[in-house]
Amino acid sequence: MSAAASSGVGRRIAYYRRLNRLTQEELARSANVHVGTLRKIERGTRGVGDAVLDGVAAALGIDPSRLIAPRADQRQVAGLPSRTFRGHRHVRRARGTPGTLTWGAAQGG
Repeated sequence: MSAAASSGVGRRIAYYRRLNRLTQEELARSANVHVGTLRKIERGTRGVGDAVLDGVAAALGIDPSRLIAPRADQRQVAGLPSRTFRGHRHVRRARGTPGTLTWGAAQGG
C-alpha cells in the first residue's frame, strides 16, 4: 500500500488506538510491530502490509476492514444507509417548561 493510500489507514489506526486509550508503544508491543514502524504508519509516511494491518487490528480488537475503508464505505459494506440530514428532526426545549424536550422542526428565536 502506498504512503498516500496508507495515510487514511494511519489516521484510522491512531483514532482506534486513542479510543482504546493505548500509547503507540503499547499498541506496537501488542501488535508485535516496531514502535518506529507504527509511528510512520500513523503519520502516513510508510505503507502498511497485510501482516502488520492484521496484527494492529487484532491488537485493537477490530476487523481489519475498519482500518482500510473510509466510514462512508463501511456503512455501504455493512448494508446500512448512508447518512442524510434532509428532513432531520431537531430536539428543542419547550418554552416555559424547563427540562422538557419536544420533537419537531427547530424554530429560531
